[in-house]
Amino acid sequence: MVGLSPVLQDLIRRHSVLTIKAFGSKYKITWCKSSRKKGCELLNCDIDDEDNQDDSDPVHKEKLSNNISRARSMIFEYAYCNSWDYFITLTVAPDKYNRYDLKSYIKDLGKFINNYCTRYHSRILYLFIPERHKDGAWHMHGLISGILPKHLVINKNGYLDFVLYAKKFGYCSLGPLKSHEAVSKYIIKYVTKDLACMPFGQRLYYCSKGLNTSKVLYQFDDVDPLIFTGIIFTLMGTA
Repeated sequence: MVGLSPVLQDLIRRHSVLTIKAFGSKYKITWCKSSRKKGCELLNCDIDDEDNQDDSDPVHKEKLSNNISRARSMIFEYAYCNSWDYFITLTVAPDKYNRYDLKSYIKDLGKFINNYCTRYHSRILYLFIPERHKDGAWHMHGLISGILPKHLVINKNGYLDFVLYAKKFGYCSLGPLKSHEAVSKYIIKYVTKDLACMPFGQRLYYCSKGLNTSKVLYQFDDVDPLIFTGIIFTLMGTA
């Protein structure tokens, strides 16, 4: 494996499953000891009911770590592979909605977005990550596109706000993206072990249907190190 560092050579020897994905003009290479069944990286990144969790249980710790890792990977793909207008923070006002009922909030927010798209002939794309306050209330961070300019105003706090959302749920703040790649890396910081408090059956993130993802170029089981090396140098030559 001439040309590859000793560390990379060692990783290749110990891992036999190779996957190479294209993110536009960039590539992501992953390899692991065994392949995962199809569908394991879908949106269903649920965590067990917190009443049944045991933080000292090695099995639970590994499952939580794997769920978080998969969620971060998919969030980055959705963020990087799609066009967005704004980074958004969605809050829930206690006088307008139950801030502690994440399940109902997600359901009603989905209906709100669908109704908005139908009424105003728009297509809203979104990627939201729930975050819990210390008192147990919920809000969300994420990326969004498709809100019509006429529905955006500067609120009393000085933030760009989605007025129709504010009337139903509470204020939100939107900021134009300065760097697509930077925000794609930044947003995954919201997926932390604190999401172990997620109610049973809820996901670590929510996104609209039909978002673009990376393109799988190669996926091999029991890949020969020489083949791996050849692929690496081929990609380096086309980069």
